[in-house]
Amino acid sequence: MKIADTRLKKIVIIVICSIILTVVLVISLLSPIAKHLIEKYSVKYSGRQITMDWIYINPFTGYVHISNLKIYESKKLPSFKEGDSIFFSAKGVSANFAMLKLLSKTIEIRFEARSVKNRAINPRNGIKRPILIFLKDSLEIL
Repeated sequence: MKIADTRLKKIVIIVICSIILTVVLVISLLSPIAKHLIEKYSVKYSGRQITMDWIYINPFTGYVHISNLKIYESKKLPSFKEGDSIFFSAKGVSANFAMLKLLSKTIEIRFEARSVKNRAINPRNGIKRPILIFLKDSLEIL
């Protein structure tokens, strides 16, 4: 009987350690992979180059933080100049997705940005002017 108990304890310990290791690996590898994919495919999908220092994603809590985010102006605009091409920059951008509300078909996102600088180019006349983006605290989609 003792041999069966020890064998069961070993199996339970191995399963628990495997689950913990998997969770740690997912959290630690998701952020660098996301950074690479965002920087590689940003021009293809958004038309703008996106760079950042680092990104932290926690898929279990729905928290995302991007440090030193820079979004560059589209090179397709006629008034594009290489030296003055930042469309949006921020020292830190954080978003928190309410994961439990997704089960009730509701999307809620809390968004926060620090030290934001942004400019927009009017494609008709090429004049750059500052813009301000207002976001609601939460967005509900039915």
